[in-house]
Amino acid sequence: MSKWVRLNDDNTVREIIPDAAVVLGIEKCYGITFSAQCVEASDNVYQNWIYDSDNMVFLEPIQPDFTGEIVDDVETLQTAVETLKLENTTLQTTVDLLTIAILEG
Repeated sequence: MSKWVRLNDDNTVREIIPDAAVVLGIEKCYGITFSAQCVEASDNVYQNWIYDSDNMVFLEPIQPDFTGEIVDDVETLQTAVETLKLENTTLQTTVDLLTIAILEG
C-alpha cells in the first residue's frame, strides 16, 4: 500500500493526506497549488521525513546530537513541569475566550 504526502519547500514531509481526499482527488479537495506539492509515498513514511527527489526515495530525518544540559535535580524538574502546566492553562484559557468571541460574532 501507499499514501500521499505534502512536501515543504525543503522537501520534508509536511503532512499526510487523508485517504478520503486521495479518493476524491487531492486537486479537487485542496486545489492545484496544494496538489502540486504532493507525492506518493510508502506507508512507512512519516512527517518530517526528507524526500530525495533525485532518487525518488524518502529518508528518515537526521536526529541532531544532544547538546542540552542534563538536569538531575528533581526540584528543578518539578518546577519546570509546574511552569509548563501553568502556561498550558493560560493558553487554553486564551483559546476558550477567542472561541467564545468568534461564536458570539
